[in-house]
Amino acid sequence: MTSFECVQFCSTSLHQETSMSSVSPPKEWPPVGNVSFENVTFRYRPGLPFVRHHVSFAVNGGETIRECGTTSAGKSLLLLTLFRLFEHDPSFSPLSIDVDTGMPVPVDFHQEQNSGRVVIDDVDISNV
Repeated sequence: MTSFECVQFCSTSLHQETSMSSVSPPKEWPPVGNVSFENVTFRYRPGLPFVRHHVSFAVNGGETIRECGTTSAGKSLLLLTLFRLFEHDPSFSPLSIDVDTGMPVPVDFHQEQNSGRVVIDDVDISNV
């Protein structure tokens, strides 16, 4: 019954993700696999402190890199950002959900938002 209640809640109470216009990259994209993070700043959700500030680096296609750091340093956030599980454009960010009521919490646009760009072979992935 708990699973049923969870599915029922999610299907009736949560708002749909924000729609966006997408750009279709070329069919052979990415040809090389160059990845660059440009001034990326992010946190897990609004209200929490930023985990990474102004991260900028480039990785050429075929290179292997490693990231080291302490627990909770934000190592996995780089990968989550690359897979767009965290949006940098505030208009695409999902609403936060109040854990007590299950209702959406309005985004406070006076707070600094996630920012920056992730580019793969000259294509900004926020548009794909």
